[in-house]
Amino acid sequence: MTGKTAVLITGMHRSGTSALARCVSLLGAKLPDMLVPANAGNPEGHWEPKAVVDLNDRMLADAGSEVYSMIDFGRAWFDSARAQLFREEAAKLVESAYDGDPFIIIKDPRTALLLPIWEDALRRLDYRVVHILPLRSPAEVADSLRRRHLKDFPYDGWAAPRGEFVWMRYTLSAVQGTRPSPRAFVRYEDLLADWRREMRRVAQETNITWPRLGSIEAERAIDGFLHGPEAGPVHRDAIGDGEALSSVTPSQLAERFYRTLSERGDDQQATDAIASEFATRTTRMGELLAAFEAMYPVVWRYYEESTRAAAQIESARRTEAGMHQAIQALWTKLNEHVDDKGALRQLLDSTSERARSFEQHAISFDFEREELKKLIAELRNLYDHEVAVRRDAEEGREALRDHAAALHRQLEQAEQDREALRNHAAEVHRQLDERSVECENAHQALRGIHRSLAWRLSAPLRAVARLTRAVSGRAR
Repeated sequence: MTGKTAVLITGMHRSGTSALARCVSLLGAKLPDMLVPANAGNPEGHWEPKAVVDLNDRMLADAGSEVYSMIDFGRAWFDSARAQLFREEAAKLVESAYDGDPFIIIKDPRTALLLPIWEDALRRLDYRVVHILPLRSPAEVADSLRRRHLKDFPYDGWAAPRGEFVWMRYTLSAVQGTRPSPRAFVRYEDLLADWRREMRRVAQETNITWPRLGSIEAERAIDGFLHGPEAGPVHRDAIGDGEALSSVTPSQLAERFYRTLSERGDDQQATDAIASEFATRTTRMGELLAAFEAMYPVVWRYYEESTRAAAQIESARRTEAGMHQAIQALWTKLNEHVDDKGALRQLLDSTSERARSFEQHAISFDFEREELKKLIAELRNLYDHEVAVRRDAEEGREALRDHAAALHRQLEQAEQDREALRNHAAEVHRQLDERSVECENAHQALRGIHRSLAWRLSAPLRAVARLTRAVSGRAR
């Protein structure tokens, strides 16, 4: 192998394109750094350059097609001015992504539909183009596409014979479009059974050399990657080679083409006859197929919208549950606050009772009695205020259910009132204690006067005074 070589994996999705691409890269061909990431449909990786996939999608859209369409677009598009611009863009992409490497691999099944673009772009960069065409039963491919779709979406987007029609479109385009170039066919089951034999045959038929064939590290990596077929055999309709093409079903037509390629390769007469029959059918069914394909975007939009609506409903439910929990917590806190108010009311009742008792014992001390009355009045005012606060809190309980923020403000105010009541009650207790001490001191002073010598000595004088007052009273 001399000069620069570009190996293209050219064939239908789910036909072993990823397995072949990984084998070729591990055997020495360069892949760019930016690849399409692995996903549930292909957990081992796609090995597709992302820039190539994006460009292919844009080209198909410009031609009025898309990746899984059953209807081919007109060949005249390749001669358009837009196609010429895409050729130039594809050449720049390869030059940038592969940095002039002499042995590269490009894998994206879409290239099978756009071969004139890529072959021209690669030859502009002096690459010799070699194609490897993977082959897999159309029934197995259709089943694989259907199962991959159903992993992610709850509707069947690959009802028969859609898979077989897409397989025919890709495979006919790949087989007929690669005729001028070196190429080799590889059946998927043969690659899995003995990849060394198949890759040696590919090298021989296309006149290339695998730089890392024989490397223990590379061969172990390939053995680990090719872990077995994706699925078991799928039932296929049996047909005879002698049966007219026009009388077979679409699935049987695809199966006959696959069997011909597997046994004889590109028998051009047989391939072109099958291509003609397929073109006749897609033309005759054009409106029906177009309507069939137009249905999928509608179903997809419905699926996206319903999924988004379900997510919004679930989010609303979680929000509602959180609000219920918050309201329950606020109710619990309010009930605790009400309990605290009951304890304060008992404390106020007890304080009022002590004040009344003090008033009865200190009746002779008018000044202190008036002061005590004032204190009692203040306590009553405090109690009335507490009652008003409680009434406000009771009235606010109904408003609490509708506005959580108002409840927080009411609770904070109630906490402040409760603290003020506690401080006031403590002050009243302190003043009561002081008055008790003063009363006791006054009693002790009075008792001291009664026991004094002056008091005893003045007893006769007090007696005389009383008699004088009595005589004066009788004289009057």
